[in-house]
Amino acid sequence: MEEWERWNASQLVADDYELKYLLQDRNGLKIVFAGLETEVTIVYRKQILSFRSCDESDRWKTVSDVLAGHGKDFFRNWLAYRVTASDYASWFARETFDSTTADEILHLAFVTANDVIDVLSLEEPDILLSPIRD
Repeated sequence: MEEWERWNASQLVADDYELKYLLQDRNGLKIVFAGLETEVTIVYRKQILSFRSCDESDRWKTVSDVLAGHGKDFFRNWLAYRVTASDYASWFARETFDSTTADEILHLAFVTANDVIDVLSLEEPDILLSPIRD
């Protein structure tokens, strides 16, 4: 069964985030989130294994299951989560005939009020924080 935990509490800050943009190109994957006070840029410079982006309402079973285990405020004002025993990572491993095992894969989920973005990689991304100025 999947386990979700808040990820990178030492660097990220609580805010009310929304997806600003997502860009995948030959340089990697860049995801930018805008909060009320902080903009967060997540950069995967090395090749990612896989990612998916869904409207939060299309992931309601996952959201509901996680909230049932952690309480209704688990996703409130936080952005990044590490998923262990990940169904998505297990699916990827099966698809590659276990050339990359599920245990080797880092599954991070970025959750806003409107989006759930899952990224599978072998390394942690870079994180850049910028204050939003009025």
